Amino acid sequence: MQWTPGYGQPQGGDPCWYDLYRRIKAAGKAVMPCWVRPDELKPLLDAVGPEGLNIELDLHRESEWEAILSLAASYGYHAD
Repeated sequence: MQWTPGYGQPQGGDPCWYDLYRRIKAAGKAVMPCWVRPDELKPLLDAVGPEGLNIELDLHRESEWEAILSLAASYGYHAD
């Protein structure tokens, strides 16, 4: 299944999509939220769970990447 928010709709990290992501994951499918801002990542992971998510991040500074790696480690992900 492939789906993206339409023009003018909130991007992939917006809470309005959480229920849809849960339903897709419950069907045994993976979800790829697109254009997730750094401030949306933790709420998304807490609401939907990290398993089965392939997240496309909207980063603009290297410092954001450092913070994302630290957050990801707290959910058990380790970049080697």
